[in-house]
Amino acid sequence: MLTRILLVFLLSAVLVQCSDVGTRKSQELRNKMEASSTIPKISADEYRYFIDESPRPYDVVVFFTAPKCAMCDDIEEELNNVFNLYKKGGAIYPYSDGNNKQRAVYFVKVVFEEATRSIFMAFNFRSVPHIFVSTPKMLRLKENEKGEYYRNYLWQISMSDGTLTSQKLLEHVNKKTGRNVEYKESILNLLVVLIVLGSFLGVGVLAFLKFRPFFLNSKLWFIGSMLVYFICMSGIVYNIIHGVPFNNVGKDGNVEWFHSGGRSQFGAEGYIMSGTISILGLLFILLLNIPKLGFDSSTGRIAYIAAFLLIFLVLKWVEGIYKWKSSFYGPVFFPPAHYIRGPLQNDQGNNI
Repeated sequence: MLTRILLVFLLSAVLVQCSDVGTRKSQELRNKMEASSTIPKISADEYRYFIDESPRPYDVVVFFTAPKCAMCDDIEEELNNVFNLYKKGGAIYPYSDGNNKQRAVYFVKVVFEEATRSIFMAFNFRSVPHIFVSTPKMLRLKENEKGEYYRNYLWQISMSDGTLTSQKLLEHVNKKTGRNVEYKESILNLLVVLIVLGSFLGVGVLAFLKFRPFFLNSKLWFIGSMLVYFICMSGIVYNIIHGVPFNNVGKDGNVEWFHSGGRSQFGAEGYIMSGTISILGLLFILLLNIPKLGFDSSTGRIAYIAAFLLIFLVLKWVEGIYKWKSSFYGPVFFPPAHYIRGPLQNDQGNNI
């Protein structure tokens, strides 16, 4: 009986001590949050103390960054907004309302340097920036279970993620921590946006009223739509996001204008293809307007034949490029030979 009492006493003492340690660590992190307007930097020893060592009754959003990293600086600026929203929303304190219990959430950043190299190597990082949401569950995982945890809670950011705004980062952190911190734009910022937008609209309306004949010119709209189509189809946004080179020099020393990958391209490739397809569209328009050019019958027939032949050759060239890049899909502009032909109801070639 006495032994049981001693065991219960010792167990209670250990639990109380663990609770005290966890509370003290939590308060230390909270003090860091409250003393800074930006995400505080922690050392390698602090990382092990606050994140890798038990007990720790709180979540930590870890921002992995490096010196002289422009992308890291841009994302850190947005993440700092999320950090301050969590502070203002009281999420750096634990919350309990009946069955709804939520841990405190803290933000820290780890900068790549010699002292922190082992931490980056433990994650097998090959680049930065990354955002890791660490929960107490991580400390109870076996080694073979950590891979799945990292896939769910580690965001290895890349250029393909596009522009990461405060709203996007807040949504990600909320999802991983279970919090529901809201993004609220300041009234001043909203007024500035409305004033700027209203100014542009006002100037646009005044310009339209003053130069109404110019803006209603069909030739202007035609040329403008062609330019917009050319620019959008050329993949300028893709090129900017992925830092695409204009062309490439192959191993044989020859210049490559077309990328061999079906989902990749060079800058020049986008311009060539969008320009070619734009020209193809103009040829179809020309075909419809040949009668308006005033040719005699024989010259008109020659013009029709030349236009049809040119359209056919350009189509075959474009088709060849698409088939070379995406042979898996087998894109063609003409129905394959095995399609049923015959009456209109049965002719598969009429289906798109």
